[in-house]
Amino acid sequence: MYFPYLRGKQFELIALRELVGLPLNPERIIPIIEPVKKNVSSLKTALKALSGANIRVQLVVNNEHGELKGDSESIFTLIEELKDLGVTSVIPTYLIKTDRDSAFAQESIMQRGFSDSGYALVVV
Repeated sequence: MYFPYLRGKQFELIALRELVGLPLNPERIIPIIEPVKKNVSSLKTALKALSGANIRVQLVVNNEHGELKGDSESIFTLIEELKDLGVTSVIPTYLIKTDRDSAFAQESIMQRGFSDSGYALVVV
């Protein structure tokens, strides 16, 4: 398995979209994206393209960097918008560094129903 960790910058998103045309096994590569820009239109485009190629993506919801640091609600909204568009390959992902991160993850997983649909934890 290969889990490239990306910050969702423009050139990284372009590179991810280019993966769609390559003969890859989607079960062996799962990008982890920590979005850093408030404008998520390029991210949304990349996630839709990857979903079309059956490539799952772990999307960090409790960002530590960039404009979205501390703004989990924007990421949760993006995940819901993508689900409404039929994009179900996005895995809500939590960075766990502290007990506070763990408590946030537990609470939001239960509140948002991720325990049924799936989620990922990255312990750092």
